[in-house]
Amino acid sequence: MLLAHRKRKGYIIEKGLFGREKKIEQEYLYEKHLGLTPLADNVLGKALGVGTTHIHFVGKIRYANVVEGHHDAAGYDALVAIGKEIIKRVTGTHAPVETTLHILQSFGKENDREFVKAFDPDDPKLENHHQHILVYYPKYEDFYRNHKEEFANRATESIERIIGRKLTSEERQKLKRAFELAVEYGKRFHVMFRGIDENRYHMVAESAKVHRTEGFKAIEYAEKTLGGDFLEKVGDIILELNKLFPGFSKPEEVYGDRWYEFLKKRGIRPEELVPKPEKHIAEKSTPNLPSDALLEVLSILQALEFADYSENAKEKALQKLSSAVKELSRKDPTPENLLKLGLYAYAAELIKRNDFEKVRELEALKAP
Repeated sequence: MLLAHRKRKGYIIEKGLFGREKKIEQEYLYEKHLGLTPLADNVLGKALGVGTTHIHFVGKIRYANVVEGHHDAAGYDALVAIGKEIIKRVTGTHAPVETTLHILQSFGKENDREFVKAFDPDDPKLENHHQHILVYYPKYEDFYRNHKEEFANRATESIERIIGRKLTSEERQKLKRAFELAVEYGKRFHVMFRGIDENRYHMVAESAKVHRTEGFKAIEYAEKTLGGDFLEKVGDIILELNKLFPGFSKPEEVYGDRWYEFLKKRGIRPEELVPKPEKHIAEKSTPNLPSDALLEVLSILQALEFADYSENAKEKALQKLSSAVKELSRKDPTPENLLKLGLYAYAAELIKRNDFEKVRELEALKAP
């Protein structure tokens, strides 16, 4: 996260007459870690027992997420470390970080573009690509107090949009609880980092960067720096998440024997948390397309290609597809007939739009 109070003076270059360059002074925001910090990558994420995250992009515009202090940054980064794992777990999406940030940004206040750099470099020259839209987040304690439930609701609704269907009552309740735990996880780290100065915050973040692939070392260093036992602080959250989603994370790989001792104290056998084979919520059975209808559509499209996509050939192809649709509409609405109707209608739309590149995708659907 970006700390709002850090500013430096840089310059932009304007070209004048005869190619002369003129330097114009310009303030810019800076922070060593723009977006998701290595802290979230390898300390807050590893404390949970999951993998790493990366600096995020939302569409083609980079958003700089602005918070008031380092303890707020720790809270939101910890939330994202869990939120993106929940989304990835239940949807299989390849953009769980961006999805989590989209949801969080709806609670922030968007500002105009400003010059932002990921760190304070020796060269203070500013380029156009250093301009980003700023999103100012509320203080984490305010977010936790006022928006915890609403965040869980919005995140759950986002999952419905991703998978394209309504969740069952049981699924919804389970996911809402998981996202509430993500907010609680952030609160625990927000409190831990509130008690340290900003220099130690950056020491922990830099340590995480050094130990990118060795989470246990990052955790060990962070615990010494912060003077606390992460497992005692957030172990109950890790445990509940792994009960909700068996195999959600692998704390045993980060904490080793400490994790098994933690479970023993709570009367839980490790095998109780072993995941059973299950499908993503988003997984659905894929219907087989009727091969006769697919071959018919492909032959029509291929004949069109041989005719060099002439207007006359397109008109004939559309007439054939229209006749096929009329004939099928007189039959019973069986799943097979409805699939055929959709295939004919899809092919007709391709022809009307002159979108013949999609033909290759249809050919790939043929049975081997």
